[in-house]
Amino acid sequence: MKIQMLGLCRFSLLSEGGFKVVHETLDERRRLLYDPDRLAQRFLWFEYVALPSWARQTDPDFKLVIAVGEDFPLPWLERLHDLVSPIPQIVIELCPPNHHRQVCRTAMLRHADPSADRMVLFRHDDDDAVAIDYVESSRRDLQRLGGMADTYPLFYLDYPRGFTLDYDGQVLTLNPQITHTLGVALNIVAPAGHDRGALDYPHHKLITLMPGVSLSDPIMYLRGKHETNDSRPPARGGAPFAFDQTHETRMLARRFGIDLPAFRSALGLC
Repeated sequence: MKIQMLGLCRFSLLSEGGFKVVHETLDERRRLLYDPDRLAQRFLWFEYVALPSWARQTDPDFKLVIAVGEDFPLPWLERLHDLVSPIPQIVIELCPPNHHRQVCRTAMLRHADPSADRMVLFRHDDDDAVAIDYVESSRRDLQRLGGMADTYPLFYLDYPRGFTLDYDGQVLTLNPQITHTLGVALNIVAPAGHDRGALDYPHHKLITLMPGVSLSDPIMYLRGKHETNDSRPPARGGAPFAFDQTHETRMLARRFGIDLPAFRSALGLC
């Protein structure tokens, strides 16, 4: 069975809707999204947290679409191209403003492989990370779930064990958690030719929309939380699990390719 792993990452994507923080006009939203200080913070997380694991995936057979507004400021757009150019699986889509889900669906499905038997759709935020074997594990576990794929044309495959990396402007804290359908390391398994994208299925409502499988053993994600998040939930979520924090620097490097000392230095932390 040929499986396409296809993801979408919204990078300060200007659109109608799609944000918890409400803006009266697109110009008001544009001023927020393209504020230089905000973009500088987003780029730090993207470069030091999100990108390393995509560059190190043990299975390189995936496509990640970075969706940005067609008027994304040019100096920042050039920097974005420079950062992703070493990773050929990442492509940038310049998107005109429209309804959020329509923009995301169009950008994502433009890269659908018509020869695939199954599509695995996923969303990825620019300040989150997945484990370096996320693609390999997703494809392997889906093959093991062949019977379910035969029974249910649409279902989800969730990896709920991971971390939040909380930054309050002064302190960077790693918190272990098990949270189901969080939105990162969460796969929508769809038939070939499916006409919906990952953002068409709200992750917090997913259990009401389709059946699913949750594999809670592997540590599969890291979620960034900081002041430029659109939503700011509490520092801890889900159920914590035991973790030896004296080994966090080594674990983040081994599991996600993250250089924690370098990230701390970029944030201006001692």
